[in-house]
Amino acid sequence: MSIFVGNLPFRAEQEDVIELFAAHGEVTNCALPLERDTGRKRGFAFVEMVDEAAEAAAIEALQGAELMGRPLRINKAEPRGSAPRRGGGGIASLARATPQSQTMFASTLSRAAVVAAARAP
Repeated sequence: MSIFVGNLPFRAEQEDVIELFAAHGEVTNCALPLERDTGRKRGFAFVEMVDEAAEAAAIEALQGAELMGRPLRINKAEPRGSAPRRGGGGIASLARATPQSQTMFASTLSRAAVVAAARAP
């Protein structure tokens, strides 16, 4: 299992995170994900430690600890895909909402198209 480290300063490096956790046990892996488009750090990390006892001790000891002036949020990481999806809305969600809905999504339609659609039976 791994540990999620949130609210990480963008200037923090992998070595900074490892040093913080090493006081509570051996760190076996540390990853700071990057944004796909820009290559910038995303402000969080995943840390894996040698055993569950070391992870639990680190989570308890470091919750709310500061790194470079920012309070960290530290939790046991959830397996990928286990968190409920928070839907982004969009036009697909309107189609699923209610099949008989009289609501029309018109953000990219011309005024003439909206008026014509409103007059249609």
